[in-house]
Amino acid sequence: MSNYINGKKIMAGVLALSMVCGCAFIPNSEVFEINNNIVASAELETLTYDGFEYIIYDDDTIRIIQYTGNDTSVTIPSEIDGKKVNSIGDSAFENNKNLVSVKFPNTVDIIDKYTFLDCTNLTSIEIPNSVTGIGIGAFGNCTSLTNIEIPNSVTYIGMDAFYDTPWLKNKQKENPFVIVNGILIDGTTCKGDIVIPNSVTYIQDNAFCECTNLTSIEIPNSVTFIGRWAFSDCINLINIKILNPDICIAGMAFSDCKNLKDVYYAGTEEQWNKENIFDGNGYLDYLDSVNIHFNSNTNDNSNVSKTSIGDLSGDGKISTDDALITLKQVVGLVELTPEQQKLADIDKNGIVDSSDALEILKFVVGIITEF
Repeated sequence: MSNYINGKKIMAGVLALSMVCGCAFIPNSEVFEINNNIVASAELETLTYDGFEYIIYDDDTIRIIQYTGNDTSVTIPSEIDGKKVNSIGDSAFENNKNLVSVKFPNTVDIIDKYTFLDCTNLTSIEIPNSVTGIGIGAFGNCTSLTNIEIPNSVTYIGMDAFYDTPWLKNKQKENPFVIVNGILIDGTTCKGDIVIPNSVTYIQDNAFCECTNLTSIEIPNSVTFIGRWAFSDCINLINIKILNPDICIAGMAFSDCKNLKDVYYAGTEEQWNKENIFDGNGYLDYLDSVNIHFNSNTNDNSNVSKTSIGDLSGDGKISTDDALITLKQVVGLVELTPEQQKLADIDKNGIVDSSDALEILKFVVGIITEF
């Protein structure tokens, strides 16, 4: 198993614990993976059938917890001893090098985390429309997996569910936004200034992690949730625009974005500080040095990557109004806030003067294109 996957397993454990106590709204989260596993390991007897190890829940449903056979083509039974098989447990087929194909029954609703991790000879999967959730790393490092059919019934896909699969790489070539049923599962090949499509409702954990070519993001009103580490280590990210005031932002979503200067948020400061903006037990502390602009609900994305320095009015763009505000400060007609003083000090000499206003005007008329 790769060191990457080992690291992700540790992270997933932390993620699971934080989800139990975390955001008031975590759509279709890995709670289903946590609770089942705790019950399975602590209380229930392990039984065997035709190469499958399984457990039976109190409601007479079955969870496959391990496959010990050597078949290359495996058909998962729909029932055992008259009891319905409705979930495939974490790591049930992990590192099975014999496995080439799997057929699921339409009774299964959950494919848990790491179920097929490192099944490097697995080539194709057709997921039945009974499945609603695919767990963290479920098909990670399946390096021969080129074909996956995902039905509309799937409403949750865990972090790195398809990591390092040919299927994911082909999807990235088709479109840098890899979106499945409204879930943006990968955007790591995006570049420059991007606008998340309106079809997206949920940005998956790690979706843009270490996307070093990303400079600005506009997140539309359709997005209700941003997952953990979604934009972490995007070291050239400068600006973020969030158009949904009721969005939920999970812990560490923008961690280690070392050049992040401004967040333009459509809601009020009061909304930002409410529980709907999840702080991950303090994990939004890294935004303390970032300028948060409230009531920024414009859809104009022009110059978004240039509007941190020089945008004194906080309207998301640089204009003559910003130069005028600077000049009024110089002659004593207005007093700038500490945040505005930082934005007006174009030459970074610690003083706001007429030369700063002149630089802003040069930008407005196109003599210069950046500060």
